[in-house]
Amino acid sequence: MVANLERGRLKEFALEKDRVCLLNPDTIAEVAFRRTLEVAVRKEAMNLKGLNKFKLGVALWHGGLPIDVMPAEGFLEVALGEENAAWGIE
Repeated sequence: MVANLERGRLKEFALEKDRVCLLNPDTIAEVAFRRTLEVAVRKEAMNLKGLNKFKLGVALWHGGLPIDVMPAEGFLEVALGEENAAWGIE
């Protein structure tokens, strides 16, 4: 996902899958920004079959250059399953 912020406001966002830009990204995800960037992705848009976790990383870019990544090293692992207060395992 790429979120375009202009003057501290969300201008637009785009989604890619396998390096192809998806049409109608608002049917797959919701994005909001004030002081915090919030992203919600529809479960059906992710291929989680047979997984008990997935990895997530975020990069912040400005002027075509990365200025921050979270977490600083590696990826954030998100455990699936009701015992983890997350989506159930398929």
